[in-house]
Amino acid sequence: MPSDIIDKVIVAVFCLIATSFATFIWAKFSAKFKKFLKELEAVKENNVSISADRLTQSCNHFLELGYIPVLECQNIEKLFKSYENLGGNGTIKSMVNSVMALPKSKPNDKTG
Repeated sequence: MPSDIIDKVIVAVFCLIATSFATFIWAKFSAKFKKFLKELEAVKENNVSISADRLTQSCNHFLELGYIPVLECQNIEKLFKSYENLGGNGTIKSMVNSVMALPKSKPNDKTG
């Protein structure tokens, strides 16, 4: 009978130690994972900001030129798609649509 009690005490102590260890590991992992998610969100926001800036600069440039070469048009489309996929808002969309409507080659110079 006493060995039966000792066995139960050993099992209980082992379970307590295992549970404590698992809780400690989970707490460490959880904190690191939360930090990782926070950093990932910051990188995402940074990419959205950089993409918005780049799209604005490119669109303004080609709107001033009055045309957009096909390759540049494709680049803007790809960048805008990734901007939207990252959660960029629709503010830039009207500017991109205006650029996409531009002629795809330089208009002939009719002066002279």
